[in-house]
Amino acid sequence: MKILSAPLKVTLAITNKCNLYCKHCGVSSTRDSEELTTQEFLNLITNLVRFKVFGLNITGGEPFMRHDIFTILDFLSNLPLRFNINTNATLINEHISKRLSRNNRLDGILVSLDGSNPEVHDRLRGKGAFQATIKGLRALTAYLKGKIGIFTVVTKYNFRDLENIAVLVKSFGITSVQFEPLLPQGNALYYKQELTLSHKETIFVYDYVKKISQKFGGLIAGNYLTMGEMFRNWDSNPIQKEDSNAKAGRLFNCQGAITKMVIRPDGWVVPCDRLWDLKLGNVREHSLPEIWLQGKPIKEFRSRFLHTVDDIEECKDCLYKSRCHGGCPAVPYYTGKGIIAADPMSCYKIYKEASLSYA
Repeated sequence: MKILSAPLKVTLAITNKCNLYCKHCGVSSTRDSEELTTQEFLNLITNLVRFKVFGLNITGGEPFMRHDIFTILDFLSNLPLRFNINTNATLINEHISKRLSRNNRLDGILVSLDGSNPEVHDRLRGKGAFQATIKGLRALTAYLKGKIGIFTVVTKYNFRDLENIAVLVKSFGITSVQFEPLLPQGNALYYKQELTLSHKETIFVYDYVKKISQKFGGLIAGNYLTMGEMFRNWDSNPIQKEDSNAKAGRLFNCQGAITKMVIRPDGWVVPCDRLWDLKLGNVREHSLPEIWLQGKPIKEFRSRFLHTVDDIEECKDCLYKSRCHGGCPAVPYYTGKGIIAADPMSCYKIYKEASLSYA
C-alpha cells in the first residue's frame, strides 16, 4: 500500500478545555492531560509547513478557551498553510469576529448547533448555550459571511428538529449544515442509551434528511445525507444471489492515517477525531515524519486496510460484502471489538432489515 509522504490535512486540537459540558462530547477522556505550550504549538505548526501538509483544522475542546488563541492564529496568517476553526461560538463577540476576518489564511469556521431552540440545544449542551451560540453566530456572520458552516450531531433529542435547524441556519445566510451520527466515545459513551437512535429512528432520519435536502438544495451535507443516498442507490440496484460470492470489499473507508491525522492537545497523534484514544506517537518524543512514515503504531493501524470484509466474522457470509468497505472503525473500537470489526452505523444489511421491519 502506497503511503503519502505527508497527510493532506491535519486537525490540531489546541485545548481540552471547554466552557460547556455536552452529553455527546467525544474528547472528555483527555480533559486532564498536559497541553502543549504556546511555543510548542508554534514549533509544531512550523514543522507541519515543513512537512508540506496542505490544510489545518483548529479545534478543541473549545479553541477560544485558550488564552493564546490569537498568538497561534496570527502566527498562521504569515504561513502558507490555510486553516479552518471548529467552535461552539459561545465565546465569539464582535471584536473576535472582526479580528478573525482580517486573517487571510482562514478558510472557514464550523459552528456546533444541535437544536433550533433552547429546549432542544440546551438539553445537550447546558442552560444558556443556545442563546450564547446564536449571539456568536450573529457576530460571525456580520464579518465572515460565506465562511460559516454548521455541524449538528443527530441524537434522540433533536432528530425531529432537523428541518427547523435548517430553517434557522438559512436565516443567517449560512450555506452549509452537516447532519452527522453520534459516535459513542467520551461523554457520549456514558449517555449512549439516552442519545442513540433506534434502527427505526435512523431510517426516519435518512428519509427526513433527503426531504430536507430536496427542500433546501445545497444547504444540507453530512453523513446522514451521503449514507442515505448510497443505501437508496443500493436499493435500486439489488445484488442477486448469484453475485453474493463476488470478491469482498477491502477495508479502506477510513482515511485516518492515510490522508489525514489528528494531533491532540497533549501532543499525541491519533488517526482521526473519531479515534481519539488510539495513540500513534507523541510529537514531544518523535518528529512528524517519524510518526507518519516510520512509526510502528501507525503501520499496525494501516494494516487494517490490507484486510477485507471476509476478515470480519459477522460479515463474511453477508450478501452485500462485495459492495461494503467496512465502514468506520471507531464504533467497534469504542465498543471493545477492535478496528477489524463491523460498523453497525454503516451497515446496509442492518438498514435493509430495519427498512423492511418498519415499512
